[in-house]
Amino acid sequence: GTEPPEQGAEEVEARLGIGRKGKEEQLRRLGLDVPPSAPEEPEWDEGSLLPPGWEKMNAGEKVAQVLWGKRGVLFWLNWLAFRSIFVLAFLWVVFRFIGPALNVYQLKEAWAPPDVF
Repeated sequence: GTEPPEQGAEEVEARLGIGRKGKEEQLRRLGLDVPPSAPEEPEWDEGSLLPPGWEKMNAGEKVAQVLWGKRGVLFWLNWLAFRSIFVLAFLWVVFRFIGPALNVYQLKEAWAPPDVF
């Protein structure tokens, strides 16, 4: 027999009324205005301290850009946390293996599990 053609996920979601396009279609059927999509996030130029249009932003937009923007506080905290993983791994290897191998210090019972009691 002949099988029906495959439908795309967006088409199925729109028909069922789920997903972005489905919700937009439901609003149109009810005669309501479809809200515009989220405003574009300003692109921060590489090496710039502030995004373009900083002077035109209101206080709320400035706070949002400083905290959650492309080069905001969360970006730099994530950048620092990611690099600190490798720093800590390197320092652990140096402390655990390199130091004792060079006889700088000796670990107490190096391969024994820690004594809990």
